[in-house]
Amino acid sequence: MEELRDPKHYLSVLQSIAFGNTRMNDIVQRTGMDRGPVSKYLSVLQDLRLIEREIPVTEKPPEKSRKGIYRLSDNFFRFWFRFVLPYKSRLVEGGERKALEEEILPHLDNFIGQVFDRICVEILRFLVDAKKLKLSYDRAGRWWNGNEEIDLVAVRDNEPVFAAECKWSKKPVGIDILNNLRRKVTIISPESPRDNRRLCLFSRSGFTKELEAFGKKGEVDLIDIRKIGL
Repeated sequence: MEELRDPKHYLSVLQSIAFGNTRMNDIVQRTGMDRGPVSKYLSVLQDLRLIEREIPVTEKPPEKSRKGIYRLSDNFFRFWFRFVLPYKSRLVEGGERKALEEEILPHLDNFIGQVFDRICVEILRFLVDAKKLKLSYDRAGRWWNGNEEIDLVAVRDNEPVFAAECKWSKKPVGIDILNNLRRKVTIISPESPRDNRRLCLFSRSGFTKELEAFGKKGEVDLIDIRKIGL
């Protein structure tokens, strides 16, 4: 492994990613460094397993995709670079309460929500293995194209067979989320028959009664993570 020189640059890249700058161009702009050095730093950080490159689950072949984004591999590091390092002097000087109330708590749900989709991948695997959800798939992960994104898509034989939104919200998920998912699924696979696309919603806080009615009709799988018995 190449010796790490100028660690401040690596820290700058890690902090940039932690603040949501996940694409190469965004990292370059946030850090103020040239693209060449940033590319090298990203490669070293991947070798160290501090970051990972994620691509849309439907991409083929994945190793040649240009749609990759970067995420910190460890959520402890994500928290430290997002909420501790930027406010280190304030925390050291006794401003813990103010930093907590002003800089951490207002953004904590969004922070957790960014990894909730990964948690839902594990929940999906558990439900399928436990035969609580009938589904056969080869791989599962996020999908995006431009500004459109689906939190969780499962693929079988290179075709999307399952699509879900994963909502870490304090409010029950409503019908608007289902309608938006239906719209996005037609973008991801416009040629696939609608019957082949199983839709699902994961929620931290349940669902509205209107949406539960659609679930009872079998139009969407509704998974309240508080009730799955993990």
